[in-house]
Amino acid sequence: MQNFENEQKQNTISAKIKDFLKRKNPTEYFIAIMILSIVIFGVFSILKGVNHLRSLFFLDGKDAFMDFFNSVRDASVYSGAYTDRNVIYPPMANLLFLLFNLIIPDAYTNTDFTQRQTWMNYPLCFVAIAIFVVITITLYLFVFSRETKFIKKGRFIFCIFLILNVPIFHLVERANIIILSTTCAVFFLFNYDSENRVLKELSLILLAFSFSLKLYPAVLGWVLVCDKKYKEIIRLVIYALLMLIIPSFFFGGPKCIWWMIENIINFSKIRVGYDDVIVENIQKIGFSQVILKVYQIFTLIASVICIITFLVSSFFIKDKWKLLLFACSAFFSIPPVTALYGWIIFFVPLFLFLKTEKLEGINWIYFFLMILPFTFIPEIISLDFLQNAPTYNSLITKASSIILVFVLCFDGIYTIVKSKKDGKKESV
Repeated sequence: MQNFENEQKQNTISAKIKDFLKRKNPTEYFIAIMILSIVIFGVFSILKGVNHLRSLFFLDGKDAFMDFFNSVRDASVYSGAYTDRNVIYPPMANLLFLLFNLIIPDAYTNTDFTQRQTWMNYPLCFVAIAIFVVITITLYLFVFSRETKFIKKGRFIFCIFLILNVPIFHLVERANIIILSTTCAVFFLFNYDSENRVLKELSLILLAFSFSLKLYPAVLGWVLVCDKKYKEIIRLVIYALLMLIIPSFFFGGPKCIWWMIENIINFSKIRVGYDDVIVENIQKIGFSQVILKVYQIFTLIASVICIITFLVSSFFIKDKWKLLLFACSAFFSIPPVTALYGWIIFFVPLFLFLKTEKLEGINWIYFFLMILPFTFIPEIISLDFLQNAPTYNSLITKASSIILVFVLCFDGIYTIVKSKKDGKKESV
């Protein structure tokens, strides 16, 4: 009797698994894969110790919150942020950081760069970072969670993974303002074609604000061109210019924008964003300068090809999720943006994909390339032999972005060719 009951349970479990696989519901697959990755990563962390858990963070968490505190210190010197400290943030971002100087003691903001981590000696610095993290994460959750209504089963668990994923862990640990910039850009992508006029106009204002914090979200405005929303484009440009120019008067006037551009150019010459690890390890190889130059040229060409293909194919792509995926990939292909925490913007096309698609054909490739950087990848083999050893998640993110660019470019070119052929057939 006991054997019969056990056999019946096994058959029930087996039937449920088969039914789960048969449904090919991408939302269910996403939840299952995230749970599985956390369990596996947790097991490895127990076996390997606390250092394995710390490996999730930049420099094993030894430099926590420094994107925030470095920026607060830079903003405190006003125009000197651009002329002396070579800051690449737009004036609006520096203005927000300047507001936190009302909380943080001068004794800290006036410290030398080598003493930047002494923020832990000032209790009000804890208050400042808590306010920043709570506000930005709350806004992030509000914007994303309101778009999860399409999930009928497992919505609560799905919302947990809006926070419990690697890019968000990195964003909170770095306290980088990109979380606010991305949240505003995401609101735009979800609402730019809304029937609600207030939400529609607010989306334009927030994209302009996103641009005023990080500049490169401007590429996402191309979706307005694709939809021939020319009046909205004019208003967006006006909002963006106002948000770029008005805060500049706190930092020496509009000329600080030119200083910022010069700093960005100089920054791009010496760094390739998240590719610093790759660059540093290339420099250890013989003929490193040649290899490095080839790598940098290849990266630049790949970015240009991706952006051009996106601009052209965007007029032919019918699926909104694929258009936004291409927009995010073009956005992410810009070298200084290619950081693990920047992957949170891919939640937008992922949401639309989960809402409208099933897992079949090429959709399997798109699905896995979108979700892998969100998962927790355990350190199976140590990478300490590399200089400034990258994490497995950073490598997965880089690989996913490269493969995704190629898949989208080929898919985009195929869409263009197919549209032209269909147009010729209709004319005949």
